[in-house]
Amino acid sequence: MGKLDEVKETLNSLRAYFGVSVLMIITVAGSIVKSYREGIYDIFFYSGMIVIVLLSVFMTVLMKKIKLKTKEIGKL
Repeated sequence: MGKLDEVKETLNSLRAYFGVSVLMIITVAGSIVKSYREGIYDIFFYSGMIVIVLLSVFMTVLMKKIKLKTKEIGKL
C-alpha cells in the first residue's frame, strides 16, 4: 500500500495547489476590476494581468498532472 498512499498524497497536494491558484486568480481579478473601474492603469494593473495569465498556465499544468495521477491510482 506504500505506493498507493504516496500517489494519493501527491494528488491531494496538487488539488490543494489548484485551490490556492483559483483563490489567487479571483483576488487578482478583483483588484484588476477595481482598478479598471477607478481608471487607474498603473503597474499593478498590468502586472495583475500578467499574473492571471501565468496562473492560468500553471493551473492548466496542474490539471494535466492531476489527471495523470488519477489514472495512475486507477492502475494501482
